[in-house]
Amino acid sequence: MKVLVTLDFPPESGGIQRYLHEIVSHTFAVGDRVLVGCSGRQPRMGAGAGATVSYLSTPLSRFNKKWSLLPLTVRLAFLRLAAGNALQVQCGNVFAAAAPWFLARLMRLPYSVYVHGTEIAGIGGAGAWNRVLRSVLAHADGIFANSNFTASLVASLRLRPLLTVLSPKISFDTTQHPGQATPAQTGDGAHKARILCVGRQVPHKGHHLLIQAVSMLSPTLDWRLVLIGDGPRRNVLTRMAFQLNVQDRTEFEAGVSDEALKKEYASATMFVLPSTTEGGVEGFGIVLLEAMAAQLPIIATDTGGIPEVLDQGKCGILVPQNDAHALAAAIERLATDPALRRNLVRAAGERLQRYYVWP
Repeated sequence: MKVLVTLDFPPESGGIQRYLHEIVSHTFAVGDRVLVGCSGRQPRMGAGAGATVSYLSTPLSRFNKKWSLLPLTVRLAFLRLAAGNALQVQCGNVFAAAAPWFLARLMRLPYSVYVHGTEIAGIGGAGAWNRVLRSVLAHADGIFANSNFTASLVASLRLRPLLTVLSPKISFDTTQHPGQATPAQTGDGAHKARILCVGRQVPHKGHHLLIQAVSMLSPTLDWRLVLIGDGPRRNVLTRMAFQLNVQDRTEFEAGVSDEALKKEYASATMFVLPSTTEGGVEGFGIVLLEAMAAQLPIIATDTGGIPEVLDQGKCGILVPQNDAHALAAAIERLATDPALRRNLVRAAGERLQRYYVWP
C-alpha cells in the first residue's frame, strides 16, 4: 500500500498541491491512501484518482497547518500496524516527513520525501528546527527533487539518501488546441497585451516588480494585468497599484475555480513569472507548464529552476530578477512582435510534450 503524507493537496490551490495531485492521479491505485494535514476548512474525507484521501486537523490547525502533523502521525502509525512492511510512505515535503521520521524511532518505517526548493534553501542554517529537518532528510530512504536546481540545494547539505530529480508533469490533451490560433499567436503587433500572472502573493513571487514594470509601459501600449492568487502581500500589492496609478488596468482575482483559470489562460496574450529570491526561491514553477499548455508565450526571471524549465531562454524570455525596467522592456517586445510570440509558443510546446506531460 502506498501512502502519501502531505500538508499540501487540493482543494487547496498552488503548484505543490497540483504537483502532488498529479503524482497521486498517475501512480496511486485503489486501496492506496493520501493523508492530508489541513487547516480544518477542507472536507474530512475525499476521493482522488482511486486513492482514498483523508483530511486531518486539530483545533490549532487553523492557526498553523503543522499542528495537523499530530493526527497524521497517529493515523500513519495505525496504517503501519495494519499493513506491516508492505507500507510505502511518501511525504509531500520535508515538514510532512517529520511524521514518519518520528515513528521510525519506534518501528521500522521507510519513507521518501518530495522537495521543492524554498524549504530546502531555508534549512542549511543553525537552529534546533533546522537540525531536525536535516535529520528528517538524512534518514529518508530517498529524496525526489522537482528540478536539478533543487537537487543542487539538497546536495549542498551533504546528506546520505538517494537523490532523484522528478520534474513535475501535467495531464495534457494534445487535441485541446486542434490548430486554432490563440490570442497570444494572433495580432499584427498593434500594441495590445493581456498579461497574466498566477501565484501565491508572497515576496519571492515578485508581483511588486510586475506592477512596477507595467507602470513603466509605453502609453501607446493597450495593456491589462491579471493577477490570480491570494496571500499575505495582497493588501500591499493593491496599495501599490493605486500609488503607481495602474489600478484601473490591474485585476486582482482570488479563489478562482479551475474552469475560470482555464478561461484566463485562454484569453491572455502572455504569461509573466517575475520571481525573486526574497524570502524563498522558485524550485521549478509548475505554472510555467500550464502556460505552455495554454500556448502562451512566457516572460520569467532567471532565478531558481526557471531557466531549466524554459531551456535557458529558448522557450521564453528570461530577464534578471529585481529588474522592473528589463521586465517592462520584455513585455513591450513580446506585445509588439507576433512572430516572436509564435516562435516561443512553438518551442515551449515541443519541450512540454517531450519532458513534462504524463504518458
